[in-house]
Amino acid sequence: MTHNKVESNFLEQFKNLIESSKQIYITSHLSPDDDAISSTLALYHVLISKYPKKQIKIILSGKKDDRYQNFQHYAAVEFATDISGLIQSNSLLIMLDGNQYQRFTNRQQDLVDKNLHTICIDHHQGQIDEFDLVLSDTSSSSTAELIYLINQEYQSNPDFAYLILLGILGDTGTFNYITSQQTRVFDIVKNIINTTGIDIQTYKSQYNNISRRVFKVLKQYIKNTRFHSVAAWPKFSTS
Repeated sequence: MTHNKVESNFLEQFKNLIESSKQIYITSHLSPDDDAISSTLALYHVLISKYPKKQIKIILSGKKDDRYQNFQHYAAVEFATDISGLIQSNSLLIMLDGNQYQRFTNRQQDLVDKNLHTICIDHHQGQIDEFDLVLSDTSSSSTAELIYLINQEYQSNPDFAYLILLGILGDTGTFNYITSQQTRVFDIVKNIINTTGIDIQTYKSQYNNISRRVFKVLKQYIKNTRFHSVAAWPKFSTS
């Protein structure tokens, strides 16, 4: 069943799937970004607190990025070439920040063959694949925002709020890309700041750095830069 907002019917179905599952996997899309990391860590934080006897794991297709090493639970993330090799049959797979299987795995059929129960929580436009339960709210700034709304009882938890902020800042470009439909995010961030006492610039300085790999690309880009002057054009550069 597909829902386009966080409502009681969705929350009841979400709870039922969680409580009826012994083995739960949380994942996000290939090459996870800030919102993917944020939403998976925040949901994991809630579930291990509420269901300490369940087997709950975060699995991601990709490589560990040391930028996130200071975030709680990041050390618990299992990375693999493809998530399909880590998931046991007849489990619950919660898929965040994507609405098509190809966003999560290059081996879609392998997942289908495992007879999984599936939950999709996402904020993107586009055709949605078949899942047991879907929350697709395109008015949301990020998937992290949806995880925040789903877990109302944790909104005053500083550790939870701290994780949520990463995804909101990432997908809004620190509030540069917010549409008129997404203004509720300002109230959420206000609550997060009041809960945690976070200074956003200090917060971002902990992870918003340039890796050596990216720095090498930028170095080559600068090295190859050429400046041009063409009649009737403003001056410009290419690399």
